[in-house]
Amino acid sequence: MRTLALMAAGCLLFAPAAMAQTAGAGGSDAKVPAGAGVPAEAGFIFSEQDRTLVRMMAQSNLAEPVIAKLALDRAQSPEVKAYAQQMITDHEVAHQQLQQLARRYDIDLPARPAERQEQAAKTLATLNGAAFDRQYVGVNVTEHQLVVDALKAEVAEQASPRDPLHELAQKQLPILQHHLVMAQGLQANLEPTASTR
Repeated sequence: MRTLALMAAGCLLFAPAAMAQTAGAGGSDAKVPAGAGVPAEAGFIFSEQDRTLVRMMAQSNLAEPVIAKLALDRAQSPEVKAYAQQMITDHEVAHQQLQQLARRYDIDLPARPAERQEQAAKTLATLNGAAFDRQYVGVNVTEHQLVVDALKAEVAEQASPRDPLHELAQKQLPILQHHLVMAQGLQANLEPTASTR
């Protein structure tokens, strides 16, 4: 189940948008060392499937604050701006938790978002006002649905004893589900009515 969710994550492309503020041209393959000399924690081995989920979570945590900062400058709706501020706060905390896990288990995290996420930010950087609001919220619905599905699959699996990824997924899933519900509500409110089309 988790494998299918992660395969979908690799194939799904965002609605166009992007990360102009992200430096470098190496794409999402750029890595940062997990724990400079810190040995992997004894007693648990991360599978390649686990590492794929960790990378996906990291790229989401890197992407969300970048596009949220664009929203603070370019969004028209106060509700969208408030949502963006919460994305900055929550995803920075989530990334700190993920970095702690990565250091503890000697996992390399991506240094930047996925290429599709950077493309999403570039498109958002060209928009303003109501058009920005609709595009930004749409990207958030897509992104959060993707990560929520992957974490649900992880949580649904029977965990090994002291599985740290399972524990982190259980901790972060309700927060990301709340983000998704908020984004879906904003999306419904931002849809043009028949009288304004």
